Formats: sequence, structure tokens, C-alpha cells
Amino acid sequence: MEPSAISGQRAATHVLETVVAAYDAAGGTITIARGGSPIVVGEPVHASSFALDLAHDGNVYGQLVLDPRPGTKSYGERDHEPLSATANTLAEILARQPAPRAPRPPRKLSSA
Repeated sequence: MEPSAISGQRAATHVLETVVAAYDAAGGTITIARGGSPIVVGEPVHASSFALDLAHDGNVYGQLVLDPRPGTKSYGERDHEPLSATANTLAEILARQPAPRAPRPPRKLSSA
């Protein structure tokens, strides 16, 4: 795995753990879509109730999805602004990461 993918994944893991705890969510995921296969952090969401794109400078780098809160407490306007700011900050971190490089084709060994 490229160092940039590891750094982005670490940042996403930290953000997800913090957001799930702060908002008392049942769980959630962050999907990082940056070249190649997407990286998914967290448990797959079975019943999402809140989703935000990770956007910076007109580019989308992934998505934050939160499970419902226990009981009937849904996410409201009061939650949207800080969660959006957090998602956009993570997107800025991801935007500053070097783009993943395509794997090199295998080289033929000379038979000398």
C-alpha cells in the first residue's frame, strides 16, 4: 500500500472514531475514492441515516456515512454544519496526499 493511502486511511479512521463517539452514532463508514479501489474505513453501514461527501475545491474524495442514533434521535441542521466542516477538513487532507501511482508492469529479466 502506498504511504499516501496509509496516511489518508489513518486520518479517516481517526475522524470516524471521533464522529461516531461524539454524535452517539451506532456506527458508520468513510469511503476514500482516490484512484484504484476505494478504501473503506469502519463497518459497512446497513441502515444509513446521514451521508456527506468529502469535498474540497470542487473535487469529491469520498463519503462519510453514519448509522442512525439509538432511539429516534435523527441528525438535524444543528449536526449538519460541524459534520460538514469535519468532512471537508478530511477531504482537504486527502487532497494534499500525492495521487496513488499506477503499478509498474513486470520487467523481463535478461538471461545473460
